[in-house]
Amino acid sequence: MAKSTHTTQFEPLASESLTPWLSISQPVFHWWMEQSVKGVQPLMNVQLAWLESVSSAIQMEMEFCQAIAESHEKITNCLLMHHHSPKSAEEITDCYQQAMQGLSEAHLDRLKKVTELSNDFRSALWEEI
Repeated sequence: MAKSTHTTQFEPLASESLTPWLSISQPVFHWWMEQSVKGVQPLMNVQLAWLESVSSAIQMEMEFCQAIAESHEKITNCLLMHHHSPKSAEEITDCYQQAMQGLSEAHLDRLKKVTELSNDFRSALWEEI
């Protein structure tokens, strides 16, 4: 019994099975693949830029979680620091406002960093293209 030696090139992104917007990008994709074979590896560099972006985003979220924890700590200390003496409504309000001011500043800083992160990622992506 003879074995078939029929070999076809596997193309995971065959044009007939793609949506129109993805089939338009095929020349760029094939160029990247050619460059990858040559050793420049633009796909790996794009993936590295993406992973660095994700890492920065996770770090920013952890910094914001830390700001939330610090805000809760301030409120807790304000309410429980001198539990034997009752706090006035004014003192509690002032303490709460200080804690929320810190949290608001952290959130605004977070939004600023997210915007910068998006711009940095786009720049890194276009450098690779």
